[in-house]
Amino acid sequence: KKGDNLSKLAKEFEMREWQLYKYNDLAKGAILQIGEIVYLQPKRNQANKDYHIVRHGEDMRSISQIYCIKLNKLYENNLMTQGSQPKKGEKIYLRKRKI
Repeated sequence: KKGDNLSKLAKEFEMREWQLYKYNDLAKGAILQIGEIVYLQPKRNQANKDYHIVRHGEDMRSISQIYCIKLNKLYENNLMTQGSQPKKGEKIYLRKRKI
């Protein structure tokens, strides 16, 4: 919500700030957006759903946050290089490696 930041959330939930950065695949110094999902525990290696169709404005990190899947696993499942981004309408696999 408005006014939240990782330092404040870490104190509120009695965690270390680095944990929030790691669990949410955030770069050091990242600023949270209002309404953004923030995980307090490590994300999973796969989602409960098989795939996701990319919508306008989505990137790999936002998809990883929606489905609680580790960002590096999402890249691995889709045979994509770290930092590359999907196009609108592309199918992103959430459970297993793309063939």
